[in-house]
Amino acid sequence: MTNETLFKILAVVSPFAASGITYLLTLRSKKNEYLYQNRLPAFKEIASVLIRIRKYCAGKIADEMGAEFAPRFDENGSGLMFVSELADARQLNEIFLTDKSKSLLDAVDTQLNLLCHAEMSFFSASTREEGITYIGNAYSLLFEVVEGCLKGLYKEVGLPDK
Repeated sequence: MTNETLFKILAVVSPFAASGITYLLTLRSKKNEYLYQNRLPAFKEIASVLIRIRKYCAGKIADEMGAEFAPRFDENGSGLMFVSELADARQLNEIFLTDKSKSLLDAVDTQLNLLCHAEMSFFSASTREEGITYIGNAYSLLFEVVEGCLKGLYKEVGLPDK
């Protein structure tokens, strides 16, 4: 094969190769753009659940300290309700979550399940003092885990944390 023949073959093949590479790169770019566009609404939906959990914990911590009129105190909600809400939000937005986001949410889910057990122990206790020993600092731990998760999620979507 001479150089002239090789150049003729390359002249015919190179436009097809270039268009194929361009197509693959464009397809990948569109996929990344679609994921990025939908990651922010997914973040908003999950963050709203996490913020409600944080508000619930802050209210329960205030109640334990005897501040029933604290601005964040709210009787509505329970650990079990938040487990369901977080699971629903995760399922709806699972495709837009990174592995790091999923691990942060797993930590919140684990702590929420521990809180459910603590709340069941609290409500089944014979006296309030005995119940408080069961629940201990479960609300504080969950509050801290949720704060860490929110900061991690802010970082994941490129938003400054507070």
